[in-house]
Amino acid sequence: ELVPWLGSRWLLTNLVHDLVLGVGLYAAATGIMGHKARQRSYCNLPGYSQHCLYSAYLSASICGGITACLYLFSGLYCLSRRCRDQRDII
Repeated sequence: ELVPWLGSRWLLTNLVHDLVLGVGLYAAATGIMGHKARQRSYCNLPGYSQHCLYSAYLSASICGGITACLYLFSGLYCLSRRCRDQRDII
């Protein structure tokens, strides 16, 4: 629905969204989850029987890192299209 409204600015909007918002926010979330996982690394000790969210934080940081990389690749692709003066999405 936004494509007709944005018109030729669609590629630039997608580029800003992917590189600034996507990569920036997912990289920040990955850093926070990695920090939380590092704080709870004591859960890996043998014999530790208490409930711990270490694996959840670690999984979240890995998924956030993968998503940030995908947004980065998408943004770089949009940037390369913009440099070749392809302004539309079709």
